[in-house]
Amino acid sequence: QDRLKLSDKLYTQFGARFDYFAINKKAYLSPRFNISYAIDKVTTLRAGTGIYYQSPGYEKLIDAQIFFDLTEEKAKNLEAERSVHYILGAERWLSNDLLIKFESYYKQFTNLIVQEQLTGYRYEYYTYDPNNSSPEYLRDPDNWYRSSEKLPYDSVTATPVNGANGYSYGFEFFIEKKAVHPSSKFSGWMSYSLSYANRLRDGLEIPFRYDQRHSINVVANYKLLSWLELGARFNYSSNFPVTLPKGIRPRVVGDSLAVLPILNIVQFDFDFGGEANKFADKKPVYHRLDIRATAYTKFWGIDWGFYLDVINVYNRQNVIGYDFYIDEDLQVKLKTIGQFPILPTIGVNARF
Repeated sequence: QDRLKLSDKLYTQFGARFDYFAINKKAYLSPRFNISYAIDKVTTLRAGTGIYYQSPGYEKLIDAQIFFDLTEEKAKNLEAERSVHYILGAERWLSNDLLIKFESYYKQFTNLIVQEQLTGYRYEYYTYDPNNSSPEYLRDPDNWYRSSEKLPYDSVTATPVNGANGYSYGFEFFIEKKAVHPSSKFSGWMSYSLSYANRLRDGLEIPFRYDQRHSINVVANYKLLSWLELGARFNYSSNFPVTLPKGIRPRVVGDSLAVLPILNIVQFDFDFGGEANKFADKKPVYHRLDIRATAYTKFWGIDWGFYLDVINVYNRQNVIGYDFYIDEDLQVKLKTIGQFPILPTIGVNARF
């Protein structure tokens, strides 16, 4: 990158990044450009744009709900995922220790890697009496019949393809109090962001897994005594997308209805409703407060810090995920997977 001064108030920065991804044996050049203008000594406007590429590599395999076949034969035809960023922001020093920033952005994604979708054909099973939803009736295999012919459905394979696009946009407000003097007792920062992120494929607009609407972060530190410092961190986030089952459907193995031997009852699977239902639901909002007290001392020629941490102070039962199960009445039930409860810890660090 190279920073160029155009005037006393105007600066530009040009840069480029070169990437070569071994998995698809292709090279990419990513130009970037930034410009800043100092309105006065304490206020600066900034803008920037750039192209970014992400390898179509094995990190895709860590997605818990998607499997990609990234063997050489499948990966050689892939392109790297591409995004173009546009950023506009401003910052101002309200005093020598108080900074505020505002930044807005828009990101356009292309060549996003998704599983190949093909049209498959399978038999569907229906009950003779669609108005009868009693568990006893649904479990009886004699109450089901098969469609006269195989019907089309969207079949997802493990083959990766560059089959989707997307976008994200939002803004962030940030304020920071710096400890610029040894006598400063308080320091910290606070941010608020609003964002939207969606994937586009086959006419459907689906939220990204990481789509979060509102996010608030607060960090505060206070030097109570020369040897004692108190700290706190608060986080609030909302909108975590999740795919919940919409009901159940009879399990089909090959072309036949799956029936449990001996008991002679129909087996069922979750019905997740297809692509249109993907990430259509939201987890509850996440919020958590952590606090810390640190005592400083020095002996043996070493600077020591002894601390007490309390994580999740008010014992918020944040939801990390869900386990699904089908109960005796053939109803889909959710079991919440929660984050850890209130957790006090003690520790020590040393600086040599």
